[in-house]
Amino acid sequence: METTTTRRKVLLEYNMENVTHYLDFANHHQDATIGQIKELCQKVVEYGFHAAFVNPCYVKLAREELGPIGVVGTAVSFPLGQDTKDTKIASCVEAVQDGAD
Repeated sequence: METTTTRRKVLLEYNMENVTHYLDFANHHQDATIGQIKELCQKVVEYGFHAAFVNPCYVKLAREELGPIGVVGTAVSFPLGQDTKDTKIASCVEAVQDGAD
């Protein structure tokens, strides 16, 4: 049976250096700027986050900033998911063509 002490010990082993590669870093604000997306990508690299997630209009920029080794993600039909199936498919195709993983 796991004890409180065991849980604390496990939690203390985690810090910014060994947790960030499990996390995505995102900016889905409707008023996000080019500068904010560039800053997000810099932090992804600096802190070793797994991926940068951005709105579809910034996928190309994030890909340029992260290069071929960074992971770029985006949201399709965000935030309500009420687009048609064909619209969602077209959005996915465009995102991949723009550099999304």
